[in-house]
Amino acid sequence: MENKKLQSFIDQVLLINLFLVIFFAIYFIFSVIMEINGFSIYLNLFQKIWNPLIIPLITLLIISSLWSGINSWLKQRGHSEILTLDVVDGALIGGASLKADSYLGIAKAI
Repeated sequence: MENKKLQSFIDQVLLINLFLVIFFAIYFIFSVIMEINGFSIYLNLFQKIWNPLIIPLITLLIISSLWSGINSWLKQRGHSEILTLDVVDGALIGGASLKADSYLGIAKAI
């Protein structure tokens, strides 16, 4: 139960992070348009918050995306390798039966 709470908290933090990155991307476009029209205060503010705030947000977004991709790749790859071991006689499908791709990967490996 504690693991689900932690996972839910991390998911919420990453979702907030995604929306903040989108917000700052829109703000950047707005500040460039305002700079073209002669109002440099918006772009100056963006430049001040770039290193301490926006770069860590973008870094967290990229790292979480890479982690998610690597994790799902390892999960998909793990089905066939585990079932080829001599000590494994079969597999309990469990939650994988709810996802067609996961279930087919296990079924093909058997």
